[in-house]
Amino acid sequence: MYSLSCLPSSIFVGRQDEKNYRTIEFDVSEWVAKFPQANIYIAAYRPDGYIYLPEVELAGDKLIWHVSEADAAAPGNGEIELRVADSFLLGKSQKVVTMVTTSISGNGGSVPVPPPDWTEEAAALDARVTYLEEHGSGGGGMDIHALQPEDNIEDADETPFYDASAAAQRKTTWANVKAKLKAYFDTLYVGASALVGYATQAWVQASYRTAAAQNAIDAQKAAASDVEAIEALIPTAATASNQLADKAFVNSTVGTNTAIFRGTFNSLAELQAYAGEKTNNDYAFVIGTDTSGNTVYNRYKYNGSTWVFEYALNNSSFTATQWAAIQSGITSGDVALIQTALQPGALDDYALKSDLDDYVSKDETEEAEQIEIDSTITEGSANLITSGAVFAAIGDVEA
Repeated sequence: MYSLSCLPSSIFVGRQDEKNYRTIEFDVSEWVAKFPQANIYIAAYRPDGYIYLPEVELAGDKLIWHVSEADAAAPGNGEIELRVADSFLLGKSQKVVTMVTTSISGNGGSVPVPPPDWTEEAAALDARVTYLEEHGSGGGGMDIHALQPEDNIEDADETPFYDASAAAQRKTTWANVKAKLKAYFDTLYVGASALVGYATQAWVQASYRTAAAQNAIDAQKAAASDVEAIEALIPTAATASNQLADKAFVNSTVGTNTAIFRGTFNSLAELQAYAGEKTNNDYAFVIGTDTSGNTVYNRYKYNGSTWVFEYALNNSSFTATQWAAIQSGITSGDVALIQTALQPGALDDYALKSDLDDYVSKDETEEAEQIEIDSTITEGSANLITSGAVFAAIGDVEA
């Protein structure tokens, strides 16, 4: 047995025309541990120039070469190398010189070749190995033309690619390929579901979209995304961890309590005859007149079966009495005097009106009498003066 990490410079394979007599073993535990899913085999160059893959068997950590008639057919020196390979990997050991010595029966006749099935398989594998040798290290790939075709691609299926950042062959899943493509195309196109909502917008129908239109689309996409995120948080029913009201209850409450104004009517009979759409809590106004003659608007609410009166609204800012007070000319000072006079004891120092009337009547009588007296005195004085003058005149005459 030869160790992979310490191969000899040459190996004796056998004597010409030997068949299934010798086995040569190699310790390949290093490769088995590092590449458990890879293939381990031998590539051989026979002394007569024929390149092929000898028949080998991997038994645990050992690669066993069963030397066949084809392996010992041509005497002389050849070469072998051990290889490890899978879809993304090709590793080679150092080359080892092989020796086949002549024998008595070796007469230089026809040289046997591996069986036909081995010939075809060896040719295909050799072409694959050659391709990997020429292109694998340069960022190329493997020969996929000869692989078994498969139309049904699953998310877990794998595909090879060259990782430029690592300068190495890598693999990825089909699910990851789809995710990468979606993330890229999402930056270029509006999603079909979002486009349905935008179909009513006139600018969507245009052959070319302006920058403003694109901004509007982006804004609506963001808004739609926010709504979807919120809706996702609302459970069908409230739970201990999510106290949001359940959707059915919210929808029922909104439908039950929404109030719509149905118009203004000239009479209750006209409102009751209203045949338009009406739902619970809808309301309307009926024009009427209150006891003071003011125009009022009576509010009615629909309870699901009939219109029910709630309250009345007066369309005047003041009542008739209030308007009369405003137009009376009364001032705040007048109001203050009245309020003072209405206090208990405020009029104790004032005479009653009846007493004042008596005093006024008495004063007027006395004044009249005084005027009459004054007139009499004045008249008497005049008479006296006249008489004095007469007496004086008589005196002069006498004198």
